[in-house]
Amino acid sequence: MSFKRRGLSRIAVTVFGDGATEEGVYHESLNFAALNKTPVLFVCEDNGLAVHSFRKVRQNYRLHEHAATYGVTSMRVEEGWDPLIVREATLKAAAKVRAGEPVLLEIATARYKEHVGVGEDFHFKYRTSEAVDVWKRRDPLIVDAQLAETLRPELEREIDAAVAFAEKSPAPGRDELLTDII
Repeated sequence: MSFKRRGLSRIAVTVFGDGATEEGVYHESLNFAALNKTPVLFVCEDNGLAVHSFRKVRQNYRLHEHAATYGVTSMRVEEGWDPLIVREATLKAAAKVRAGEPVLLEIATARYKEHVGVGEDFHFKYRTSEAVDVWKRRDPLIVDAQLAETLRPELEREIDAAVAFAEKSPAPGRDELLTDII
């Protein structure tokens, strides 16, 4: 809302999992964004799980269809393993946001590791390694080592630049406490 009121050409992006769509703040945010035409892109990483619970026991709605009930344009990308398709959908969604409408972009994906952490959780038997392997066999960063190595230097430069910027930036002072509040 602040970007809109100040006439800035920026957009806000919020990223969350499909389990978060069961919370009130998700619905309130969609409603607020639609009512006020705020420049926000809602990106939902849909792995079909909320911790260890599958969608079929939690939801009786399809996310991208449900967002439309609030007047929010929505799109779904089934090929979440393909960075080029995800990029194209994201650019299309961002263009709509810049044109004045909030957008929900739902991206199908898989969770390779446990819900929180870097370990495996297949011993809980709520999902199988075979199901995750279906995604891994299509993941270009796994199946195309050359692509991963080609991208690595650029990604590392971006990460290093972001870390250096953050480390060199002064902590905000008291006078900045309310500068971006509307």
